Amino acid sequence: MSPALRYINIAIGVVTVLSGAVQTVAPAFILRLVHAETSATATQSFAIVGFFMVLFGGLLIQSLVGASPRGPAAPGGSAAGEPLRPSPRAAAPLSGGSSTAFLPSVFWCGLQKVGASVAVFVGIYHGVFGGLAAAVASFDGLSAILILGYWWAVRRARTIP
Repeated sequence: MSPALRYINIAIGVVTVLSGAVQTVAPAFILRLVHAETSATATQSFAIVGFFMVLFGGLLIQSLVGASPRGPAAPGGSAAGEPLRPSPRAAAPLSGGSSTAFLPSVFWCGLQKVGASVAVFVGIYHGVFGGLAAAVASFDGLSAILILGYWWAVRRARTIP
C-alpha cells in the first residue's frame, strides 16, 4: 500500500475541520449555498453538525499524523529541536515496529463520512437540500471509501505505510 493514501486522508481531515469550522460560525451562509431553509432551528442544528465535523476531522488528522512506521512519539527532545523519541507507554507494535492502536479512531471517522454522505443524499431526496449538496455528499462518500480503505489495508498488513 502506498503511503500517499495516508496523506490523502490527512488532507480529508483538514478539509473536514475547515468546512466544519465555517459551518459552525456561518451556518446560514452554508445553508443558503445548498438551497436549504435558514430558520433559527435549522441554523442552530447545522452549526452543531459543523462542530462535530471539526471534532471528527481533528481526530482523523491526529490519528494519522501520530501514526508512523517508528510508532508513536513522546516529548523528550530539547527546545533546540532534538527529535522526538518513541514513547515507553506506546502500544505494543504488531509487526515491523509500528503501532496500529490508532485504527479504531480511523474506522469511526470513516463511518462518520458514510453517515454524512447518506444523510445529505436523503436530505436531497426529501427536498431539504438543493443539487449543490450532492457534491458535498459525493465528497463525503469518496472520503468514506478512502478512509475505510486505508483502515482495512493497515489492519490487514498490520503495518503503517
